[in-house]
Amino acid sequence: MIALLLLAYSNEFFQRQMLALALVPIGVELGLGDTDLGLLLTLFGVTYGLLAIWMGGLADRVSRRGILSLGVAFAALMTALGAAATSFLTLAATRVGVGVGQVSTMPAGQALVADAFPPERRATVVGIVTMGAPLGILTALAVGGFGVEHFGWRASFVASGLLGLVLAAVLARFLHEPPRGFSEGRSGEVMETPRVGAVLRHLGAMPSFRHLMVAVTFASMGAMSQAQWTPGFLQRVHDVPLSRAGLVLAGVGVASALGSLLGGVLSDRMGTRDLRWYAWVPAIASLASAPLFAVAFLWPEPLGAVAWLVVPSFGSMFFGAPAAAIVQGLAPLSMRASAGAVLAATLTLVGMGLGPLATGAVSEALEARHGADSLRYALCGIGVVYALAGFEFLLAARSLRADLARAGFSLSASA
Repeated sequence: MIALLLLAYSNEFFQRQMLALALVPIGVELGLGDTDLGLLLTLFGVTYGLLAIWMGGLADRVSRRGILSLGVAFAALMTALGAAATSFLTLAATRVGVGVGQVSTMPAGQALVADAFPPERRATVVGIVTMGAPLGILTALAVGGFGVEHFGWRASFVASGLLGLVLAAVLARFLHEPPRGFSEGRSGEVMETPRVGAVLRHLGAMPSFRHLMVAVTFASMGAMSQAQWTPGFLQRVHDVPLSRAGLVLAGVGVASALGSLLGGVLSDRMGTRDLRWYAWVPAIASLASAPLFAVAFLWPEPLGAVAWLVVPSFGSMFFGAPAAAIVQGLAPLSMRASAGAVLAATLTLVGMGLGPLATGAVSEALEARHGADSLRYALCGIGVVYALAGFEFLLAARSLRADLARAGFSLSASA
């Protein structure tokens, strides 16, 4: 299960990063500005976010394996169809379709992990699974840049879609689906799936959840902006060819993957002493990473910029696994996929929907004065949003133990 979910996450972010790698040639060929390119990502994020909570409710009622495999297949088809785009509108339509397909991955995947693994191991497992995000980006950087530069973005989109169809077939055949509540010995409980409003009221009544969602909003804005615009930053500001830009960013991808894993491992280990460490770990990592983003993007030469980017990329990814573990701990059995969907909607609707668009808009606004360096200054805003995320994680920690206790979460009981 871990291996297949890791592949599903990797495939999702591989497809997203292929668009990021192709932003510059797409913009040239279709005559699009930075705001238009950012809007492509926003449309994807809005579609994903609006459908995520509905999809989570569906996954709480039907087969999560079925939803996941069908979603991967549909996203693959839409990715391949993007190769036929001839204008902003036709390309935007396919990106909306990709969002419709990918919306199943996080809610179904997190619910499967929660039902298969006990609470004291969940953040570690989620950390492993969510390594798929930076690993998918890393794979795209390693091979996608070469593909886009030598074969064109259209052929690269088709190849990415075909790989996704193969993965969908593998998931449908081999992904195991445990009974709901299996990891806690509660699979025999009779559950009535609540409506979306009840899920939001239940979770929103907890102060730790509210602060956690704000923290995740800021952190995801930074993460999505970095992933989508850094290849373009190296091309424009440092004149690095696309194929080489992907290769030199490979170290950043490795650092992000390790940060995702270590964030989960540290949270589980420290959480046995005090549950507030599930919020303190990402808080400390986010605050420590924030100023280093400005150093990286203001560095005068490309290799130094990438080298400086490795460290904050490592620390900034600590937030995903503990955030998911907290959300699953606060949610009743009947709401687990829906709770994961609320987190997914926040990550994508605001993170991808607003982060890259804001970066593109700021870059375009600064272009008249700073030329190609406008993107450099716009990307410095990533450090600001990570600092805000760190403070919100600290606020979430204040009420976390009490909220988890009210939700019936107990590491000692599960052990």
